[in-house]
Amino acid sequence: MLKSKILQNIVATLLVVIVWLWVGVETSFIPRYADICEYNAYINQGHCTTHHIAFVILWHIGKFFQDFAGVIAAIATIVIAYFTRTLWVATDGMLRASGEQSEAMASSIKEAARSATAMEKVAESIAISAKAATESVATTKEIGKRQELALEMQMRAYLKVVIGSAIYQEREKGKEPLRFEANPSVVNTGNTPAHDVKFRIQAMILPVPLPADHVFPIPQEVHDGAFIGIHQDSNMSATVEDFVDDKEVKDIKRLNGKGLYVWGIVYYKDVFGKDRETEFGQIIHWVGAKVFGLYIQGRNKAT
Repeated sequence: MLKSKILQNIVATLLVVIVWLWVGVETSFIPRYADICEYNAYINQGHCTTHHIAFVILWHIGKFFQDFAGVIAAIATIVIAYFTRTLWVATDGMLRASGEQSEAMASSIKEAARSATAMEKVAESIAISAKAATESVATTKEIGKRQELALEMQMRAYLKVVIGSAIYQEREKGKEPLRFEANPSVVNTGNTPAHDVKFRIQAMILPVPLPADHVFPIPQEVHDGAFIGIHQDSNMSATVEDFVDDKEVKDIKRLNGKGLYVWGIVYYKDVFGKDRETEFGQIIHWVGAKVFGLYIQGRNKAT
């Protein structure tokens, strides 16, 4: 761009100098007034008119440009061609610089993409490590809970209800009458004492076997028990409400059509402060003077 401006200034200066030189030469030979003659080729005759020298100079300048129009046009074409080549060179340089800049930009973008990919992989690695750490903590907590549960299961109190003693009905003269009575035994088979032991219990004479849809009612009265130590036992007691016909006593003792049923729930707290309970259900019978019993299906379970 700078070269083009310098070239233009040089050409303009040369033109001005040529004009002034031509004017100087002309004015040294032409007086203040001069003639302008024109020749007509058709009539083979010339015609001259007198004019002021300034006008004459301008006329000669115009005639000069008219006579040498082809030369001037050629020079102008060369100058324009030179300017065009200069512009092309400059543009080509700019295009090359732009291409290099684009390549540099593409390389920079590619490198940024590589860095982003690397950071993504680092982030993924961190996420995996964090997840593994979280899982490890969760696993440790789970192991701790299981160990705690295992210790608790090993050391807690376990109360179960087993067959105890019983009394059958007797109504002899001179003696206090006795009704059927069951005395199940509560045994602590655990490794720590059972605290705040309570129980519900009920005894009844019911058919043997029972109907499939029979439901044992939950006894309403709650009996306060006490502390039951490690591998210790305690007795409960429940008496039927009414006497039966004395003729039925032998059959009841042998579970012949009827039998003595006893059932209920034992409540207690273990050494870890958790509430526990044991359900029980038994059918009592006698073989001679000895007391035996059967466990009612579905009625013996514990927490």
